Amino acid sequence: MHAEQFRPGTGAAWAAEMHARTADHLELQLRRLSMHCVPPRCNRSWLPGAVFALARTAYPPARAMIDHGLAIVVASDFNPGSSPIPSMPFIVSLACLYMGAHPAEALTAATITPHGALALATALAP
Repeated sequence: MHAEQFRPGTGAAWAAEMHARTADHLELQLRRLSMHCVPPRCNRSWLPGAVFALARTAYPPARAMIDHGLAIVVASDFNPGSSPIPSMPFIVSLACLYMGAHPAEALTAATITPHGALALATALAP
């Protein structure tokens, strides 16, 4: 679910209630959202490319969430309106520079965590 990008109270609680696998744009009111959007009910997806492209400064505090043992998902939100950045290496860099994630944490948040959040098959095709 695409929620909470510009103001709190626009969908994160509903995403948890509806058992959404992810809720995106959880930049605002993180303490309140933490009560509603908790894995395995749903994962927090953060889209630093949108914050960057819109010249905003409110990047999600990934470091604080990681330090509390919460899994995060980092994605591009690639779209022509608010995040015209197709480069995942750049998105991972933003997570490190502005969200406080260490490189291994940001890479995990962009690969392994979303894989689990979406319950994708773990077996590789032959």
